[in-house]
Amino acid sequence: METTASPPCTDPTLHSWKWSDCRLSGTASWSLPAGAAAEEQEAEEEEEAAVKPSSTFLMLNFFIFQLEIEIGGAGEGSSLDRDVGAVRDLGDVGDSGDVGDMVRISRRSQGVEGVRFGDLRIGSLLFADDVVLMASSDRDLQLSLDGFAAECEAVGMRISTSKSESMVLNRKRVECTLRVGDEILPQVEEFKYLGVLFTSDGRMEREIDRRIGAASAVMRTLHGSVVVKRELSRKAKLSIYQSIYVPALTYGHELWVMTERTRSRVQAAEMSFLRRVAGLSLRDRVRSSVIREELGVDPLLLRVERSQMRWLGHLVRMPPGRLPGEVFRARPTGRRPRGRPRTRWRDYVSRLAWERLGIPQEELAEVAGEREVWASLLRLLPPRPDPG
Repeated sequence: METTASPPCTDPTLHSWKWSDCRLSGTASWSLPAGAAAEEQEAEEEEEAAVKPSSTFLMLNFFIFQLEIEIGGAGEGSSLDRDVGAVRDLGDVGDSGDVGDMVRISRRSQGVEGVRFGDLRIGSLLFADDVVLMASSDRDLQLSLDGFAAECEAVGMRISTSKSESMVLNRKRVECTLRVGDEILPQVEEFKYLGVLFTSDGRMEREIDRRIGAASAVMRTLHGSVVVKRELSRKAKLSIYQSIYVPALTYGHELWVMTERTRSRVQAAEMSFLRRVAGLSLRDRVRSSVIREELGVDPLLLRVERSQMRWLGHLVRMPPGRLPGEVFRARPTGRRPRGRPRTRWRDYVSRLAWERLGIPQEELAEVAGEREVWASLLRLLPPRPDPG
């Protein structure tokens, strides 16, 4: 089906526009049901208050969108019943080797099933000398680790046990004892991989907290010398804001599932810097949109949502054989645990496209598959209205 785009609704009194306003042939007019977003948010907040652990079904879909990610399993039967354990082999796995060595070692050490996403099997992920081994049971993970260690030794490399950790993704804590030779690898509840913090319960709140904390540390470091320094121009301050503060705050944001609470916290961290650059405080009671307009910067949440939907477009258009696209299209097998499942990234970004662009889920893949059309829609995406 051929897709044509026309200019969106540009009525300045409206805060958003719909895909139906842009595509004038063969479509109906859609609108978000009144109160649907508020009801969904209330349900999410109730779930957070109950502090229910994550299901693995969510976790497996969630980590799809970090290109090389660390997840694997310790369980029996369904990959959803007893979930995933990961072993992270870091550091000395190859001071004398190169990426080619690691690829060859990984291929030669394949011997267990790994983690299955439908017909897709993933046993390891490689990034330089950081390696992730994945399996659906602790036995398989130990076999994979033994094979990997043997292949490393055959080419004169070794696994640094002091920098290696295991983790099990499960609703409840499951013991997973892994050995390299006579040494037992520590089992942890969280670890960082490629700059992102992953936890055994599959939640991203700790990582978002860490990102906000990192931005606060940048603020404290730059406060006297940059942020409030009168001799420094606003242009210079905003350049530092864009090049240092924003990356510290939003690193890895493409895989976040944003709730109203998360949006509020990210916006608060954003305005903490911008308000000081503008020489204002909360007591001045100046709206955030007014401050951004005065400084000439776009809302940070707009940047986040554009990036998330841009990444969706990349996934949809990835050819067969590219791992992120294959995992995105795959479906894990198994049973969901009892209770309301947490929102998957796939569902979140589909709802985001519906709320912000008016594109229904059944047409999303078709529209996102058109690179130029999708890019033009994201460029025209308007900011969300300030709350209140």
